[in-house]
Amino acid sequence: MASWITAAECEERFPGWLAARGENGWRVDVAKRCISSRFGFAEVRVQLNQDGTPAFDRVVCGEAPNINAVAYYVKDGVWYIGVTFQVRPFADLAYGVPADPPIKFAQPVMGFRDKIVGKVASAVFESAPEGAKREVLEEAGVNDVMSIQSMGQHWGNPTGPLVTPTDLLEIQVNPESIDTSKLDREELIYKCEYLSTSELVSRIASGEHDGVNYRASVAMNTFFVFFARHPEALAQATS
Repeated sequence: MASWITAAECEERFPGWLAARGENGWRVDVAKRCISSRFGFAEVRVQLNQDGTPAFDRVVCGEAPNINAVAYYVKDGVWYIGVTFQVRPFADLAYGVPADPPIKFAQPVMGFRDKIVGKVASAVFESAPEGAKREVLEEAGVNDVMSIQSMGQHWGNPTGPLVTPTDLLEIQVNPESIDTSKLDREELIYKCEYLSTSELVSRIASGEHDGVNYRASVAMNTFFVFFARHPEALAQATS
């Protein structure tokens, strides 16, 4: 079975689905050509020339505030990185061609911040470190967070597909507290492993390992920022 269908197809198959969406419903601003929900927005934006005249327009998307975090620990001098494995049903094989079966991706800890209230622009959110701690507990099987450091922000694809920034954090965990049997299964996360940097970089280089794709750009950029901040960890993968 295909991993996704359009909203129109879903309404046709399941009459009343659109009206029953509740908190997941869309808010449509016709004048602004904008559709928004608690997960983010899509709107038409016009890029301007230097003289202020319109150059072209395109649909851009943004996500509600969220975090990407690298969970890690160092044991006997070896760096280990937490990698979660998640099915991503919206990922296509080609333009408009759904993957069947859905693609499995390797990624760091990811998640939306809690306490979303009202429109994205005026919502009240938990802090990025609080969100990171909650997500690492849910996704990476960690019971003891030793430290959380900000790595700044990054943009998924600022050309239009993802124009909003995401908070980046690194989370040092106590390896003795890890229990990956306690994962949040509701998000299609089916496994978490702590890989040596050598093994992680090897899998990224090959692109796929054991049926899992290692080429999700946001995930890979998160790992890259972490390695740029910790060249000693990357050195173990390249020595």
